[in-house]
Amino acid sequence: MKKKSIIILLIILFSIALTPKTFPNDFYTAIRCGHEIMEKGVHANGVYTWHEGLKFINIRWLFDIILTLIHDNFGNFAIYMFNMILVFLYSITAYVYARKKNYNILFSFLVSFIFLLLMRYIVTVRAQSISYLLFLYEYFLIDKLGKTGKNRYIVLLFIISVLVANLHGSMFIICLIIYLPYLAEALANKAGIKDTKKIEVQENKHFKKLILAFILSIIGGFCNPNFEMPLVYLIKTLSHKEYFTIITELKDLSILNSVHYVCFIAMVVIMLIVTDKKVRLKDILFFLGFFILTLGAIRMGALLVITCFFWTTDLLYDFVIIKNDFKIENKYLRSFIIICIMLLIVFYSVNLIVDNAFKHYMNPEVFPIDAANYILSNLDYKNIRIYNAFNVGAYLEMMEIPTFIDSRPEIYTKAFNDTEIFSDYALFTTDNLDYYYFFKKYDFTHILVENGFFMNRYFDRDEHLDKIYQDDSFIIYEVINKYE
Repeated sequence: MKKKSIIILLIILFSIALTPKTFPNDFYTAIRCGHEIMEKGVHANGVYTWHEGLKFINIRWLFDIILTLIHDNFGNFAIYMFNMILVFLYSITAYVYARKKNYNILFSFLVSFIFLLLMRYIVTVRAQSISYLLFLYEYFLIDKLGKTGKNRYIVLLFIISVLVANLHGSMFIICLIIYLPYLAEALANKAGIKDTKKIEVQENKHFKKLILAFILSIIGGFCNPNFEMPLVYLIKTLSHKEYFTIITELKDLSILNSVHYVCFIAMVVIMLIVTDKKVRLKDILFFLGFFILTLGAIRMGALLVITCFFWTTDLLYDFVIIKNDFKIENKYLRSFIIICIMLLIVFYSVNLIVDNAFKHYMNPEVFPIDAANYILSNLDYKNIRIYNAFNVGAYLEMMEIPTFIDSRPEIYTKAFNDTEIFSDYALFTTDNLDYYYFFKKYDFTHILVENGFFMNRYFDRDEHLDKIYQDDSFIIYEVINKYE
């Protein structure tokens, strides 16, 4: 009991350490949307730009309301605590899984520690923090349904599908994708495909109930104010190649931007090679499917971890602890190693916590806090046509300053609003569109850019522009002569 309590305290400490304090850009849009939804209903427009005729289908409306209620009633610290709880849930879920598999307590703790390290980039104040946690539970519930056939798992899977459709509908299609390897394995077994030396084609004795759960999950996707939109939203958004040049989490996998995912993939491959234990067909399909998706968009790496981490740890435990009978006989040496590992984790966690203590909830180096105050105080902000970057639009919108673009790129595309705003923005910021043409097309009155933006050297010499504001992070130019 004493060991267990210490481990739980370490998990709490590590969860606190890995919870990011600074809010991401999506947070600010969520607050603005939440206020509008509570005032006008779930079909509030949700577009806060100066462009005319744009529409936004808010398929994360429930998350926006939850976040807004917490923020308005309890403040920024409560938002930070809310995210901390989500981080803890990821970590403790991994620990409970390991203990249920009868791993020893130290190995179980390391499983929890490594899993949270792999998921740390997902757990921020965004809808994905909840949706990916729900995907994790869905993965376990489908497995439980296949083993036990108990109806309560069908009900829980349906509830998860409804929650995802309303909390983070753009990722709802993943709810259905997670079923596919289980269905494929069951169909392969029914088709008479036999086990190989390394792959087990396991029979699903509750196949009909799995089909029922799948159908109910599809129905759950329609249980939202936007009806069918969660089923098609992700497909429509990913049809724009410009997303992959601008949005970091949609860029290709590489060792430079995703060393943690690359290391995890290497670990999976090594375990598949060295272990003699058979791997289920559905696990191989999960790995191949999400590995291919991760190569094209690093955001999918989190789903690769969710669906492949736990059976990989099973292989690791079987290979290291059981097959090779790894254990440290000398109890003093064993205690010394355990204490050293825990002290290292404590030191690492405390260092992160101290570093977090000096950070702001709203980072003035990332978001134009002072620049926004200048705009509100000195400009007719309701009637200007300001240029702003993708990542800062959300903060301006929370301050009720109409924007050029924000971090919801789908609003500015042909698929949703028959517009080329996002395409033009992507070309401009990658130096593939003449800025004279760009500024003339959108008739900007003001330009808000980061201090280190590569075009600033041209703007400073441009007779059409006058620098009216500058701080350590942002510059505002006023268009004094229209671009013709």
